[in-house]
Amino acid sequence: MSGEKDRALQHTQNDIFLGLDPSTSREIWIKIGPFGRQIHLGKDRVQGVQSSIVPENLLTDDITLEKALELMQYPKELGKHPDDGYPVILDMTRKSFVLKHQSASVALSEKETLEEISLEAAINLLTCERRMNVEKHKLPIIKRKRAIKQNAKSTTNALESENFSANEM
Repeated sequence: MSGEKDRALQHTQNDIFLGLDPSTSREIWIKIGPFGRQIHLGKDRVQGVQSSIVPENLLTDDITLEKALELMQYPKELGKHPDDGYPVILDMTRKSFVLKHQSASVALSEKETLEEISLEAAINLLTCERRMNVEKHKLPIIKRKRAIKQNAKSTTNALESENFSANEM
């Protein structure tokens, strides 16, 4: 235990020791480098080093050993897509969580919790994003802008006519 305390006291400019991984007994460190903070599992190159990024909204002082182990699970495969058999992956960026499937990716909003993201929910989100991208790229830019303006006008007209009929009654 004293060896672990000694390592915990080691706090260099770039490294913070968090503890040992219970399953592998490898050291877990927070390293602060030119591209931001990362969690490293393993310290020497002989064993190899696994790393994971730390989200921007998480303070360094709030990162415990348990939180570091949780962050190390990403990227995480949710399962295989039923249409093509390729993996659907939940990954983490500095700003948010992202669903990936082949070349498609969708950033999750803050209202979507990680517990709610099942394979089926991920496939639905990716499918909706693909449909939106296909529709967006079908029209040339000028026609796309006109279509957006016409859609906005028709929506405004519909709302105004509803308000007018409600006022007549």
